[in-house]
Amino acid sequence: MTRLIRQESQYRQFNPGTKYGSAWTSSVGCPNWGTPHGWGLMQLDVLNSSCGELHRDGKYRPSAEALWNWKENLKVGYAFLTGEKKGMTKSEILAYEKDMKRWYKDNPTDSIVSYSNQLEGRVTFTHASSTNFSGVNWGILSQSFHSFMDAMWVKSYNGNSRGFYYELVVPKSNKLKPYWQLNRMNSNNHSYVEAVGNQNE
Repeated sequence: MTRLIRQESQYRQFNPGTKYGSAWTSSVGCPNWGTPHGWGLMQLDVLNSSCGELHRDGKYRPSAEALWNWKENLKVGYAFLTGEKKGMTKSEILAYEKDMKRWYKDNPTDSIVSYSNQLEGRVTFTHASSTNFSGVNWGILSQSFHSFMDAMWVKSYNGNSRGFYYELVVPKSNKLKPYWQLNRMNSNNHSYVEAVGNQNE
């Protein structure tokens, strides 16, 4: 969580400086804004009905309280991360589980080879279980590593353009074996998981 906040805002709820201006374009002391629409510590953007307020554009956006109160910003961001973003990641993982069971039912001795360990910044991810996603057994997690499931979750916070970080690709023909692939980059050719992994804890 600390790495994610550093990546999002460098722990800035407000823009730095004390020379405040009255012009519409003056941003000193205002809530920290980042492209495309992020605000505050957690760079809150498009949310959901339980975390945001409905705006004219038909989307749920952070409240004024979340823009001007760092505690509320953190609370809403955490709820969004551990609610919707964790839920969508868990759903994807469970879909992988179904696809793997389908393969192993007809091919019990033909193992789907997991992807090799990946170093993202200062964090190594591996194909193993995660304490954040109970009920899914991908093997024992080494103490110094993090699960690919967690990398999927981290990327989800920033959006899954170009797919979840770790993806089980299932060929159309059921005779062809599924395989794992990494989708490290988003549609802006940016590796969010690596960027988060490069931050200090």
